[in-house]
Amino acid sequence: DGIVNEEDIAALTLEQAKALYQRYFWRFDHVPDQQVANKLFEICINMRPQSSTLIFQRAVQYLGISIKADGVWGANTAQALLAACATNELRGKFLSELRAQQAMHYCRRVLESPSQGAFILGWLRRAVS
Repeated sequence: DGIVNEEDIAALTLEQAKALYQRYFWRFDHVPDQQVANKLFEICINMRPQSSTLIFQRAVQYLGISIKADGVWGANTAQALLAACATNELRGKFLSELRAQQAMHYCRRVLESPSQGAFILGWLRRAVS
């Protein structure tokens, strides 16, 4: 029917689930640091594509790398991610900033929709993990 519901998810095999995650969320084979790639993947799974891309772009900007924060994933964003992982020092700063930007995203959601405040503690735990 084109609508994914709980029954559809429960019926997925492990291999089907892996294929879906690979197809729709994993864009990070080119990221040289697995910890950074895992964090980027986790952010992608947890939010809309535009929101997750904005988080990546803002974190890269924090490092002083020039990129437009437009929420559009493209070659410039992919290249900026590589630049953000160029050294151990940059990777560490980038990972910290990803966490900070993710936390800010959740805080903005609660400010925009106070009923979402019930989830903030879990979201913030996810952001800092």
